[in-house]
Amino acid sequence: MKVVMKKASKVMKVEKVMKKVTRKVSTIATGKKARVQVWRGKKVKTTGGLKKDQLVKSRKKKIVSKKRSEKGRESKWSRATQKAYKVKGYSGFKPIKKGTSFYEKAKEVMKDM
Repeated sequence: MKVVMKKASKVMKVEKVMKKVTRKVSTIATGKKARVQVWRGKKVKTTGGLKKDQLVKSRKKKIVSKKRSEKGRESKWSRATQKAYKVKGYSGFKPIKKGTSFYEKAKEVMKDM
């Protein structure tokens, strides 16, 4: 009887050592879809430190930084091109290429700002 008990106790000791260690899941989103993970609430922040309240969807439905979005919208060049667009009377897409009248008008408007 004593021999059986000793063997059983040895087996139990081995099982304790073999216990699996669980890893802690990171709350920081990494990779190409990091901002999407933060936007959906799966992660807390991006590697750059952006949290959900600092993100916004762009017109093209991309998730971007709120601060950079505002900075781009309020830039001198974007305001100049908007005014030139209205002055020229364009509607729809119009590329701004160097040497075109639209580009020249935008440069002219930007000088006046």
